[in-house]
Amino acid sequence: LASCGGGKAKVTESDKAEAREKLRIELEYANNTLAGKQVDFASFCDGCEFYNDEAHYYYTFNEDYITIQQLKDNAGELKKSHKEMIKNMPATKELCRLLEMIDGRIILHYTGDYSGQTVMITLDF
Repeated sequence: LASCGGGKAKVTESDKAEAREKLRIELEYANNTLAGKQVDFASFCDGCEFYNDEAHYYYTFNEDYITIQQLKDNAGELKKSHKEMIKNMPATKELCRLLEMIDGRIILHYTGDYSGQTVMITLDF
């Protein structure tokens, strides 16, 4: 099978079903590990889940450090840097490979702690 950034390989429906189950398990584990934890100086992970061939990660961020408008203005750069990080980290290479098998994607939901507004960043593989 191809890795992220490589060519597409022929994937059977059985392979896709197995990949989806692995993704559900991996995201359930990630949710149990990350939910409620601070992930950087300004963000907390509220949880994650897998549905519709998408891995959804939910974050609340401190708007004293960054505003919704700054996130919106830098969404392209955030998308690029997150995708590169996910593709290159040993801990997330399997996630990347599984998402690629099913033509899945990651959706990052960033919600401001004061405004309650959300910015979504979609990473296709």
